Amino acid sequence: MKNPSSPKQSLTKTESVDLRSTKDFNPQIGKLTFTLNANQKEWEEDLVYFKTIYFQFVKLAKRSRNLHASKQKDLIKFLSRVDDLINNEAMSIIENMDSLKLEFEISEKPDIQLIFQEYADLENDMEGIRKEFRNFTVFFLQELNRISPLKIY
Repeated sequence: MKNPSSPKQSLTKTESVDLRSTKDFNPQIGKLTFTLNANQKEWEEDLVYFKTIYFQFVKLAKRSRNLHASKQKDLIKFLSRVDDLINNEAMSIIENMDSLKLEFEISEKPDIQLIFQEYADLENDMEGIRKEFRNFTVFFLQELNRISPLKIY
């Protein structure tokens, strides 16, 4: 039975936790599920911001017949790179942040350190993707302003 006075446990690479007291540990099914939700709100805000800019960019591309030929070429080339990113696995991960879960099979004597190391590695990978995503957003705005006759902020 859960102790109501115990603080809610959060899983980070610097903390350890007794699996038997973790609400997501179910010995019957032998699985431990971690939900990765660190900075989820910030991820969502970044994604909304990026998509807003992207859709403005697509609108501009549709009117690109009015652009000088060299600008139009730049625009099409850049739009193609953005499409690659939109369809990239990283974007899929970001869009599904609220449902991203890690499941580990639990043996009779689970290697707890390995489980937490894998969790920490995933957190680091996600943070790396997030930094790349933010860097790209900055680059995206600069590029958009460079090739666009309109200034979109």
